[in-house]
Amino acid sequence: MTHIGGITRATAGKGKAGQRRRIDPDGPLASALLALLTTAGIFYVNIIAALINELRESLGFSAQIAGLVGSANIYGAAVGSFALALFSRRLPWRPTAVAALICMIAIDLISILVRESTPLIALRFLHGTAGGALVGVGLSLIGRTKVPDRGFGVLIFLQFLLGGLGVMIIPPLGRIFGISVLYLSLSLVSLLALLATPFIADVQPREVSQHNRASSGPIRWPLLIAAFVGMFLFQAAEMSQAAFSIGMAVSFGVPHHLASTTIGLGAWIGLIGAAGVIFAGLRLRRLGPIVATGVINILIGLLFIAWGRSIPVWAALSFAAAIVWAFGLPYFYGLCSAFDDTGAMAPWAGFFSKLGLATGPIIGGWALGEVHYTHVLWLAASMFSLAIGFSVAPALHLDRKLRRPGSAAGPGLEPLAADLIP
Repeated sequence: MTHIGGITRATAGKGKAGQRRRIDPDGPLASALLALLTTAGIFYVNIIAALINELRESLGFSAQIAGLVGSANIYGAAVGSFALALFSRRLPWRPTAVAALICMIAIDLISILVRESTPLIALRFLHGTAGGALVGVGLSLIGRTKVPDRGFGVLIFLQFLLGGLGVMIIPPLGRIFGISVLYLSLSLVSLLALLATPFIADVQPREVSQHNRASSGPIRWPLLIAAFVGMFLFQAAEMSQAAFSIGMAVSFGVPHHLASTTIGLGAWIGLIGAAGVIFAGLRLRRLGPIVATGVINILIGLLFIAWGRSIPVWAALSFAAAIVWAFGLPYFYGLCSAFDDTGAMAPWAGFFSKLGLATGPIIGGWALGEVHYTHVLWLAASMFSLAIGFSVAPALHLDRKLRRPGSAAGPGLEPLAADLIP
């Protein structure tokens, strides 16, 4: 076995047959397979609106309990991601991914039978722990490719694509077949990732030149910590709204079927944001996109409060929110990972992202109190403001490095259009 920048890899078969079954680790198909592997680990986040809705409707959980179940899943993911980051040098990535996927499938199938909140919270925490380890594996492998940001862009593209489909399909099917539809959907994605795992090549570490090491200098820990806090607050704000988006729409007078369909379509429309990052890259630097993302999110929340009861306005704002989330998140990932040339900060960015995603439903459920959806929007606006505040200094620091001739600003979000267009 050999090490890959923080993840140990099993040595591939030496024969031609062993090599033929592996995909070029830096090609577009490899990006898609790595995105599928990583998406399986945290797919429940992409369908969190459907998950919370099913827990409330099928099992009769309150908003607070449903939010706690969803948060337990994501807090488990944070634990798994943290453990993977600590012990990755001792773990071969492929067996780790396979073990995590098998555990996730088993827990999803067991969860179908559980109707009480306490054992379900424990089960979903364990599921999240396995999923978090899987996401850590995927992020580390993506971070070691020649164009890691393409991998991040494809990852977010696939998450929004599958998430939109899940949010549209699961709620109507759930009314017919119950909550089993939710868990079977999660296990299906995990099964697809399990089947794809043998075809994912061992990713070689990216070489960092002595020039880049010298120009990048030591890590500025206060700025890096501020970037991590900004990531946490951004994701917590987004998830505090997204977790209760179907219930919020219904409270605004939107029919239930239209709410789930529109939110699902919104995830697909959000792909525009992910595509914008892939093609714009660092032409926009980092500060501008990050500040714009926060400000636009605040404005969207205020418009929801003022005119959200108009169905066309609600739909347009839902689409806009999805686009902004898909556009802003890669810049927050790039902001955190760019402080280190080796890509070792990517799993830690994922860890703080999961902490935010896990915290969002808890504080959203606390602010909601079953009926006070405007309180959730005001809380999210406050967190977006704080996210901007913590992210300004790190973004300015990295943008200044980009302006220096010949300087390196880490792996960041370089323009990727040339790598995606044949």
